Amino acid sequence: MRTLLRNLILVVLVLLIFHQSSQEISFYEMVLGFVVLIVVIISVLSLLVSKKPLPKPLIYLLAFTIWVVLDIFIAWSSGVDLLWSLRRFFPILTFAGLALAAFTSFRSNKEILIAYWEMVFISIIVILRLMSGLNYINLGLIDNAQLLRQYSGGYFASFSFCLVLPFFFYKMKSKFLKVAIFIAVFLLGFGLVFSLTRTYWISTTLSVLFMIYLIKRKQRNFAFGVFFRLATFGVLIIVIIILIANEINVPIVTYALSRINSINTDLSFLVRLMELKGIWESILKNPITILIGNGLGAKFTFYSVNPFSWGTLGWMQNDYSHNYYAYLLWSTGLIDLVLFLMAFGSFLRQSIQCLVCSKEMSSSDVYLIGVLAVVVNLLITSLAGPPLFEINWSIYFGVLVGLGLVLMKVSHISNLEELNKEKEQLYE
Repeated sequence: MRTLLRNLILVVLVLLIFHQSSQEISFYEMVLGFVVLIVVIISVLSLLVSKKPLPKPLIYLLAFTIWVVLDIFIAWSSGVDLLWSLRRFFPILTFAGLALAAFTSFRSNKEILIAYWEMVFISIIVILRLMSGLNYINLGLIDNAQLLRQYSGGYFASFSFCLVLPFFFYKMKSKFLKVAIFIAVFLLGFGLVFSLTRTYWISTTLSVLFMIYLIKRKQRNFAFGVFFRLATFGVLIIVIIILIANEINVPIVTYALSRINSINTDLSFLVRLMELKGIWESILKNPITILIGNGLGAKFTFYSVNPFSWGTLGWMQNDYSHNYYAYLLWSTGLIDLVLFLMAFGSFLRQSIQCLVCSKEMSSSDVYLIGVLAVVVNLLITSLAGPPLFEINWSIYFGVLVGLGLVLMKVSHISNLEELNKEKEQLYE
């Protein structure tokens, strides 16, 4: 059963290549949802049979998911369409279910390695597929830099860049692996810069700084020369993008700088503030909902200042917020928001403790640092752009969190073995 579950997870990850967001439920989403549901059912049955103890982060995550079920009934009693509420619930179920499935089915370093690099490889394929679309458009007719963002890879570039980058700082013996890592960092870095999105840039920069801090603590002889190579990569990527800009009528560099300097007047930033204000004011109309929520799919009222985001100006109702934490507070309540934060807080705390306890930097530590960096990236990104709204990112992070929990377990066993060896040598 464990092998079947692991193979199903690998198949689900491959299906991410073909995902496209849509308002309506597509045939692809139905197939993906069916496979995910099978994975969740098998993982629950496997857990019941094995009676395997669960780590705290997973317990909090499952508690968070179970509490959300209550909010489906709250939404239904408030007149929210049940199918729409269930559609909002499915990414949450997917996230927790895939985390449980990955934790249950993956055990060895080899199994973790396959899933980890499959996620990186899939991200690169998606980015190359999207960028290939530039061959089928007339670049000379493009006069808006935002139109180019759809060809960058988006979250795939931002998140998987953090997965690969730790190996950029890790001394590998194989020259082939070194070249492969360099190519992956370049392609993902190119997609990240080409996204022209502040959220990706800020969240990835902070995640990389956190990653470097962890690596510096693990490696005493930290090679600062790596920074030079990384900076060279960055300059090369920017130069290539500028060359692309010369072929079209879009001042990309000017646009990128304006995205950074015009936060206070930028409509995409202001509309996020109006969403937060609208959620808070809507909660105050019925304060009891601050604890239990208004239900998945329940709409709040806010003033839209950005016609590009919502297609209108003025007062409107919506159940979506760019801030995922505000969305959880509105729809599921403070109790569930706390459970969500406890799940990730416990995951970060245990991961860091695991890294601190091990003496030398091992390959398992590098993988765990990569997982940590991506999770931090997610938590920062969720302030302005909620990936977990979509089923594809619920799958991605469900598997990633599950792999992180397994890596902690593997590292803990390795630390115990080292400790026992030291005790044996001491008594000899």
